[in-house]
Amino acid sequence: MLDNEKIGKFIADKRKEAGYTQQQLADLLGITNKAVSKWETGEGLPDISLFPVLAEVLDVSVDELLQGERAKAVETEAAPHGQKDSTDSVVLHRYQWERQMEKFKKRCLLALCVSLVGIVCFGVVWFENQDYYSFGIGFLAQVLSICLFIGAYWSLAFEEKAYLRLYPAERTGGKGLMIKFLCLLLIFWLIVPLLFADIFAMRLVPWVHSSWVDVLCFLAGFGVIVLFLLYRFRKS
Repeated sequence: MLDNEKIGKFIADKRKEAGYTQQQLADLLGITNKAVSKWETGEGLPDISLFPVLAEVLDVSVDELLQGERAKAVETEAAPHGQKDSTDSVVLHRYQWERQMEKFKKRCLLALCVSLVGIVCFGVVWFENQDYYSFGIGFLAQVLSICLFIGAYWSLAFEEKAYLRLYPAERTGGKGLMIKFLCLLLIFWLIVPLLFADIFAMRLVPWVHSSWVDVLCFLAGFGVIVLFLLYRFRKS
């Protein structure tokens, strides 16, 4: 994990060593001085496209920027000519991949929130009116949540494929992350369909219809699915 505060302090120190004000550094990079201030206070990090330019302006390597400290002098002297650029390229690609994983997590959390809102709305409408329109609300929210996840999934899968094309020996952890979020989201996606199936089935066999039967059937089916998904989650 990147240490924002450490990187920010390093940028501030190198800026002062170079004799630049925050405004002068911002002008050189084509950004606002507020952005530079946020970096130096640890509230944010430069965009991936700015790292090479920032490193050149501050006379450091991209790797040193991301580490928030100068590389050891011995390592610098021992490094062959041209290796710095190669190392910086690897570090930048790794940083870009980590940023993509963070974006994927945020999109999945958004999908989870949409699913939860749908479940709550379904519950409120169903218990007040006892009509099937509530299921429409619940299903619509779950479909939207699924679409959000699919978009995030394909975006990360595309980035992972591009990253592995450059570094085939790397272990990205992307597939494991996608499976974990899929298992988590499936638990919420299945609540409304299972309730619908449970209530519909009870309507077909009125002689055994009971609120307790409804609850037990739902809990049994939902429990089996949750246990399976949690098992799959741990294996991933």
